[in-house]
Formats: sequence, structure tokens, C-alpha cells
Amino acid sequence: MALEGMVLGLILSALVGGNNLSACVGTILGARIVSRKTALTIALAGALLGLMFEGDKLQHARLNLVPGFAEGFVTVAFAIVVLLFFVATLVRLPMSLSQSLAGTALGIGLVLGASVDLTYLSLLVGSWIITPFLAFFLSRAATHLFKTYTNNANIWTKQSLFRGGLILTSFSTSYVLGANTLGFIAALTPDLEGSILSPLLIVALGYVLGVLSFGRGVFRRVGEEIYEMDSSSSVSAQLGGATVIELFTQLGVPVSVTQAVSSGILGAGVAKRISMMNYRVAFLIVLEWVITPLVGLIAGFGVGYLVA
Repeated sequence: MALEGMVLGLILSALVGGNNLSACVGTILGARIVSRKTALTIALAGALLGLMFEGDKLQHARLNLVPGFAEGFVTVAFAIVVLLFFVATLVRLPMSLSQSLAGTALGIGLVLGASVDLTYLSLLVGSWIITPFLAFFLSRAATHLFKTYTNNANIWTKQSLFRGGLILTSFSTSYVLGANTLGFIAALTPDLEGSILSPLLIVALGYVLGVLSFGRGVFRRVGEEIYEMDSSSSVSAQLGGATVIELFTQLGVPVSVTQAVSSGILGAGVAKRISMMNYRVAFLIVLEWVITPLVGLIAGFGVGYLVA
């Protein structure tokens, strides 16, 4: 099952690259500060460096989340999550790896009677609740601070500050995405004995392919379709989301990157008192946060019952 797991790791990394990463750097395009090519370059560099330098902090997450699982059943859970991500990418909705995988693993575990680390599972579920609220309020507070301290600056100074801020915060968000989400995938991807392709390299290759191939639709939805973002809103959203992701990375918890960044966008929009916010798109994103783990749980239970 190791070879199948490596292939699924490559596919999942590609889907995450087109889905989650696009959601993170879509704010740059929403502000119309840089071109799509420049945004992708920043995203690629940031995430690969994050995976290289901090991806190992998620290595223990697999054993904490699904202790006692045989490699074959981890591969089955992987296959289910790949399918869920493929559907989410087709409908252009950002999707959480940690939520879908946790729900799937728990569903399989219920069928097999496997032990689950309830303490770690509680911490993971708690991150789903804390992340959107914390990112929302951090981004809202950052928007108020930017407004206060740049209120008297001329327009050229503001544009220069926010342009630099966008580049830095977008790079930071991509970096923590690599450290957290891609690091988690690398921890799950089996290592094929005798192969020169390590899990780290498999994930990196898949991610690059996904970003270049599948990211356009989610770019528009998160970065542009919620509301017409300006520079300060984009910086605030990226700053709030990246801060939350980095916090949970240090705790070794695979956090929902889409929750952090999407909540940051909503927080910045509320602070700016945006009247033209697309609440239907925002509602769909929030609904996905609730449905994803439930769908994973049902799918994991069903497939686990069939293969057990």
C-alpha cells in the first residue's frame, strides 16, 4: 500500500495546491496590486520554504490523530479525502484538509474499533472553533490600526506601505501553509523503501502542479467574490490569518488554513463597513466548514464498513 499512498499523497498535494493555497494568496489579486503570475511566484516560494523549514512540526500529528491505524487504512482515508478535495475544487470552494481528514479517520476508526487520542482530537476540533473567531478579530483590529496610523498619510505613501505589506503578509501566509498543511500531508504520505522520492519531495511536486493547474477558480471566489477588496483589507486579512496558522503550527496542530484566511477577509470587511459584501458566497464558505467533517465522517464510516 506504500506505493498507492505515495500516489495519493501526490494527488492530494496537487488538489490542496489548487484549493487551499489559492484561497490564501487570492487576497493579493482581490486588491489588484500584483498580477496573477507574481502572486503565484510569491505563493510558491513561501510554501516551499515553509515545508522545508517547519514541515516536520506536524510529523507527530498522524499518530496523535489516528493512533493504531495500519498503513492500509491510512491510505484508504487518504483516498476519501482526495475525492472530497476533487469535488470541492470542481465547485470552486476552499476546503479544509484537517477537517476532512479528521472526519474520515474518525469514521473509519468507529468501524474498526480503533483507539482515538481524544485529547488531541479535542484540541483539533477546538482549533476549528477558535481559528475563525481569532482570525476575524485579529484582522478587524489590524484594519482599525491601519486606518488610525495611516489616516493622515498621502495616497502615495499609503499605496507604498500597503503594497509592501501585501507582499510580506502573502509570503508569510504561504509560508505557514507549507509548514502546516503541506507538512501534515508529508507526515501522512508513506515512505517507499528504496525510492529516491521522499514524502517531502512528493508533496512539493504535487503542490507545485496543483497551484499552476487548478488555482484560478478559488482565487476569484475568496479574493474577489466576497467583496471588492482594497489594499488595507487584504493586508489585514493576510496578517490575521497567518498569525493564527503560525500559532497552531507551533502547537503541532493541522489547522484549517481556509478558515483562517476566509475569516480574516470577513473581519477586514466588517471593520471597513463594506456594504457590498457577497453574503451568499460567505455563507457557502462557512457552511463548508460544518459540512466537510460530517461528510468525511460518513464516507469514512461507509468505506471502513466495506473494507473491514
